[in-house]
This record gives sequence, structure tokens and C-alpha cells, in this order.
Amino acid sequence: QRCMELDPYDGRAWLAMAKLYERKKQLSTAKETLAKGLKLSPSNPFLLQALGVLEERAGDASQARRWYTAATRADPNHAAAWVSLGNLAQRQGQLDRARDFFTTATQRDPSNYYGWQCLAVLEGKRGDVPAARRHFERCAAANPDNAAMWQAWGVMEARVGDAEAAAAKFREGTRVSPNNSYVLQAWAVLEWRRGRRAEAEDLFRRAMRARPADGGVYQAHAVLLGQAGRLEEAREIFQRGAAAAPRHAALWQAWGVLEASAGNISAARAAFQEGVWACGEAAAGARAGGGAGARRADALWLAWGQLEARAGDLPTARTCFARAVEAATAAGRGPAAAHLAWALAEERAGERARALELLEAAVRLAPESLSAWAALQALVERMHGQDSDQARDVFRRRVIADLKAKSGKASDDSADSSLGRVGDASASVRGSAETADGGPPLLGRLRSGSLPTAG
Repeated sequence: QRCMELDPYDGRAWLAMAKLYERKKQLSTAKETLAKGLKLSPSNPFLLQALGVLEERAGDASQARRWYTAATRADPNHAAAWVSLGNLAQRQGQLDRARDFFTTATQRDPSNYYGWQCLAVLEGKRGDVPAARRHFERCAAANPDNAAMWQAWGVMEARVGDAEAAAAKFREGTRVSPNNSYVLQAWAVLEWRRGRRAEAEDLFRRAMRARPADGGVYQAHAVLLGQAGRLEEAREIFQRGAAAAPRHAALWQAWGVLEASAGNISAARAAFQEGVWACGEAAAGARAGGGAGARRADALWLAWGQLEARAGDLPTARTCFARAVEAATAAGRGPAAAHLAWALAEERAGERARALELLEAAVRLAPESLSAWAALQALVERMHGQDSDQARDVFRRRVIADLKAKSGKASDDSADSSLGRVGDASASVRGSAETADGGPPLLGRLRSGSLPTAG
């Protein structure tokens, strides 16, 4: 506050104050703070990008794109804004655009190690391993103490089958960050999959000691035990994880999936129900403007809905899918994925008209979603024929949506016109770039609701 009084045009004070509000879960106030700072310094790229992050995490991709684009216009060398545009494009399935944005970030600021990391990860996913390695090398040269980079590099090497190279990267990651549970977990998974179970168990124990409340570590270990047929041991690890991280929705989801795969439908339902109860406060927090656990509650409800649909209990499945939509909307994730799964269940039950309604809702809510458009196109073709007027209409709308996304039409609005739209957001101002991407593999909340146990 004193910094603002001394120099209200210095955006750093506004940004720091917004982060303080975010940590206190006063997210609408955080957005309002950034907006006030922008009224005084409308061309501050840091404030513009921070508002974009808030909007994206609140589920408004178009508005986020406006802010990110405004930041690049205010300062074409602001690499973080280019990276944010790249991450947004990547999440929307626009990999070519994402690569262009990441490349621009590294060209504008070759010292931006996170830009190199994002570019490397993307190239690895696209299958251009030599390019990915070159980018990882540039990232390491820019910041050799970036543990997230070593973890991401190791994961890529493991994926292409070079276990020794992967282990070397993970080893380097633990050198720079000895208690990094993400690196330890990824390394443990690698050793497990190449048959070195004792080494893997030791690494899992190290990860659990480093971060006893990291539910993802317990989840990964339990999933591997389940895949090996060691169900009782897997259940024991799940139980320990649930006690250590009771609001880790993905852990409950994985536990339920394990039980369902083993044919224990009642136990699967119980795991999903316990997860819903345990994560209730987090979901309520999301509706108020925050709560990391709630951002995964939609996946928990989704898995439960899929279980009930496969079991033939469509009414209960519909209730679960509706809760998934509610949880996703409350957490700002967007419910398109829930609509897709729900539509599939409806079509399998012979309810094609309802499936069509759900897919139309999905493309309306997420017009940039390639999977939603593909599902809608396929359903309409099954219903009316590939050369039908209805199929051609869907294709036409899909092309228009794609062109709008690629042209960045939504970004043409000025930043000033967006200032009046600042409101609640289930989001947080971006913190360390190292924690923003490249999470570990095998990482896949409501006493606000429960369902009766069926069957």
C-alpha cells in the first residue's frame, strides 16, 4: 500500500497486492486490484498478463487471449505473455500456433528458460525428439537449476525408450532440488517400469518423506501396484494417501477406477463417494473463488458417472454427469469434457437426441475444442449421413470456429474495453514458472452432495 502511495504508476505494487489477495482467496478483489493498476498504467504487460491468467483459470479463454495479446502489443519482448499464449493454444489443441508462440518467446528473450522448456515439451509431444533435446539444452543453459526442466526432459527420454538418459536427467533434477517430490516420483515410475522395483520403492519412500501430503505420489505408487496385481498393497497405499491428502480428488478417482477394474463395483462407488465428501470444502471454496481440490472434482464425478453408465444405471449416471458439469463450472475449468462423456453415455443408451443436445452445448461452451467438434460431427453423420445437410452445417460451423481461433479475432478488442468486465475468477495469479507445467506422470472435490449407493 505504501508503494502504491509513493508511485501509483509502478505496476509491481499492484501485482504484489493482487497476489496477496489471491493467497487470501479474495480473487475478485485480486482482479479488481489489477484492473485499478491498469487504469493508471494501461500498457503494463505484467498486469495485462496477470489478468489473462486469472481469466484463463476462470474458464474464459477468449478473454484471457485478449489480455495476453494486449500484453504482447504493449511490449513485444514480454516473453511471458507469448508463453501464456502458447500454453493457451496448446490446451486448445492448436499445436502449430502454440509452437509459433513459444518460438516467438524464445526469439524475443533467449534467456527465458521457461519458454525453452515449453517449446521442448511441445516438440517432444509432437514426436520431434531431436528438436526437443536441442530446446532442453538451451533451457538448461539458461537455468541449470530448474528442476522442472530436468523432470520434463527425463519424462520425454523415458517415453522414447532411453531409460538411462531419463535416469540421468532425474538424477540431475534431484541434485538441484533433492526433495522435489515430482522428480522423485517420475524417477520412481521409470525404475518400476524397467523392473527395478526395489529402487522404485526407495524413490517413492523418499518422495513421501519429502512431501508427506503430496497425494500424487501415493496415487502413482498405488496405481503401479494395482497394475502389477498387488491389490491389497495398492489399497494400503491409497488409504495412506487418503489420510495424508484427503482432498486430493485424483487419488480418490484412481482408487475408484482400480476397484472398478478389479470388479469391485461397490468398493469403487464407496471410493468415489468418500472422495466427494472429503473434497466438499474445496469445491465450496471454488464456488467462492478458489480451491485447488475442487478443480479436480469434475473428474471425480465424471469417473463415477462413467462407472454407473457401464453398470447400466443411467439415471444415477446422469446425476453424476450433472454434478461433474456443476463442479467444472464452479471451478472455472469449463464443462465441455463432462458434456462429451455424458453424450457418449446417452448415445450408448440409445438417446441420440439428448447426446446431440449435450455435444451442441460442448461446442458452444468451448468452440476451440477440437474433440468436441469431432464428436459432434461424428454423431451427426451417424444420425443423418456423411453427406447430409446437417453434417455439412456442423462442418461449416467448425471451420468458422477454427478460423476465428486462428485469426485471434477475440483478441482484437482493446484492453481498455475489457476493464469493465473484471469480476470473480476461480483462478490465481501465476507464480513461479517452474511449477506451471511439466507435471509428473500418473497424476491424472463436495459434502455438498452425495448419491445413494446403487445395487
